[in-house]
Amino acid sequence: MFAKTDVQPLLNEGAAKEDISASIFQAVVNQTISGLACGRPIKGNVAFLGGPLSYLPELRKRFIETLNLTKEQIIFPDDAHLLVAKGAAIESKNAKPISIEKLKSKMELLKNYKDETEEHLKPLFTIEEEYKEFQKRHGKDTINRKDIKKHKGKCFVGIDAGSTTSKLVVIDEQGNLLYSAYKNNEGKPLESVINMIKRLYEKVPKGAIISYSGVTRIWRKINTNSFKYRYW
Repeated sequence: MFAKTDVQPLLNEGAAKEDISASIFQAVVNQTISGLACGRPIKGNVAFLGGPLSYLPELRKRFIETLNLTKEQIIFPDDAHLLVAKGAAIESKNAKPISIEKLKSKMELLKNYKDETEEHLKPLFTIEEEYKEFQKRHGKDTINRKDIKKHKGKCFVGIDAGSTTSKLVVIDEQGNLLYSAYKNNEGKPLESVINMIKRLYEKVPKGAIISYSGVTRIWRKINTNSFKYRYW
């Protein structure tokens, strides 16, 4: 959801990918700090451990700048990506060993564990017959389809240029579906819709008249003779 609602529109508007990457790193930093510190200030030396902080130097940089760390406060060992695993291995020396069979049984108990105090939503279907009845009921809600190449008279165009996909439909006065198109816009919704309309015009017969249109996001006005567009 974050990528669809925030990142994709920024890419569409031409924002630099480097700036978007930096903002994502900063979001990770802010969330991590707020979760770990719980409102308390982080002071003293800070060790950067684990894979992400080892392989993503820009992520470390965002932590360092956000926490205002000096060079003396930064601890980044050569084996930072392995240090946590080493700590677990060292700690295991003081633990009592268990057999593989006992470990497997503990894992099974965890898989089957249910917290009786939690309230859960009821399942949509408890038996196969309920699911079949659901399919039958919803299967009745279908739209009638007709061939646009045989259409004569008024028809209506609907366009939805979303952040990731573009959709186009054409219906007649009775609500029959004459034509539809669905395509990933590859970060270029305007060009995607233009191509869709060009393909539509190749299929619209001479007797069909595009009378009205309904559009979301990028189109300001459409008529049967020319296409005028503008970003909103």
